[in-house]
Amino acid sequence: MSWISDVRDEIQDLNLSGKNLRKFGLFVGGIFLLIGLYMEYRHVVSEWRFVLFGVGAMLMALGAVYPRSLTYVYRFWMGIAFTVGWLVSRVLLAVIFYGIVTPIGLVMKLFGKNPIEGHLDPEAESHWVMKDESAWSIERYKKMY
Repeated sequence: MSWISDVRDEIQDLNLSGKNLRKFGLFVGGIFLLIGLYMEYRHVVSEWRFVLFGVGAMLMALGAVYPRSLTYVYRFWMGIAFTVGWLVSRVLLAVIFYGIVTPIGLVMKLFGKNPIEGHLDPEAESHWVMKDESAWSIERYKKMY
């Protein structure tokens, strides 16, 4: 599976109801508006404060009055979000595996530690581990937690 097909599938499954689009317009527009206002408050000399303020006001107005007009903006926004999420999840899993799990395994191997109960005997007829009778009690399965 490629990231393009994963993102495309996610975008096709989006909930494009008026309520959802309204929430998107008001929330994202409000965030942009707040960032623009904060930049104005901090006297940031940049044209971006006006752009953020304008985009935020437009998203909030459209979200409040006519949320269906935000369909394409919402799909584009969520496409970016799904793409970033796909990428970050793969990078994070790789860092965890190669940065934590692999070194632990190498250190355990270096010191001869094996977390598996026993070693496989090539001459054994079966590797089945028999448990005592209390493990087979029906009462044990009625209340597992």
